[in-house]
Amino acid sequence: MPRNRFQLYPPALQDAGPTRRFIWLLILCLIGISLASFISVAIGSLIFGFSVPELAGLANNPNQPGALRVLQISQLFSSCGIFLFPPVMLVYLQEVPIRKGLYLSGKPNMILFILAMLLMWLQLPIINQLAAFNNLLVFPDALKPIGDWMLAQEAQAAKLTELFLTMSSPVDFISSLLIMAFIPALGEEILFRATLQPMFVKWTGKPHLAIWITAFVFSFIHFQFFGFLPRFLIGGFLGYLFYWSGSIWYPFAAHFANNGLAVLVYFLHQHKLIPFTTDNLGTGDFAYLHILIAILILPFGLWFFKRKSDSVKLSS
Repeated sequence: MPRNRFQLYPPALQDAGPTRRFIWLLILCLIGISLASFISVAIGSLIFGFSVPELAGLANNPNQPGALRVLQISQLFSSCGIFLFPPVMLVYLQEVPIRKGLYLSGKPNMILFILAMLLMWLQLPIINQLAAFNNLLVFPDALKPIGDWMLAQEAQAAKLTELFLTMSSPVDFISSLLIMAFIPALGEEILFRATLQPMFVKWTGKPHLAIWITAFVFSFIHFQFFGFLPRFLIGGFLGYLFYWSGSIWYPFAAHFANNGLAVLVYFLHQHKLIPFTTDNLGTGDFAYLHILIAILILPFGLWFFKRKSDSVKLSS
């Protein structure tokens, strides 16, 4: 394959080991974050008329005209800069076709696609109970500064989420679905499952260990430590969907199903069309019954997904 005539980087990374690729991924993440921040500030300043100090404190003053749109734009570019730009550029530097390098090749099998979504929804009672347990985390006095910082991170994330999930119209719903569900699901799966997980497999030589290391990084990097356990479990589940299928489409489907359902249910709840949110699933009087049903059905569903994945790979 011919190489670019003018290369602004070292020789192509197609023969490089996982360590060198990981270093380049970190460099590209820093570049992506910087570009996203620059573009967000430029749009906020030039189009919406906010000064840089005003942009820095915008999350604390979301009722200003145009503030929510600027925050949404910033979130969109941040997601693209952190999750999409680095893996795409890394694959480009390896001189590998984007679809192949990011495991997007081939048409997804619809049975597996739908099954991945259903299995994600089936876990919600377990995930919500884990989240409730995780929220009981208490720090000793010696670690109180760390605990206070974690609580502050959690409060900031919750505040932004509440802002983005305030949807007064179908247009707001579609906007939130794009920003809170589609882009994060696609970007995070491409970064963590299609890029980091194969690196960890090559580093450790143990696919199962690599899946859970990736799940740990996936949960940790959100900096929402009072939701670490449920996100860690979700990361492991998504990792196995990718490992068994060899395609990013199925973990993307499950990830989007989780985020998208939350956005949809919040929209319906805000407009008083339903009395609950996804956070209520697996809680209340029938919590343990819901969890028991999920525990009984989930292993069979995972077994069927793996078996169907093997069948699809053999036939392709």
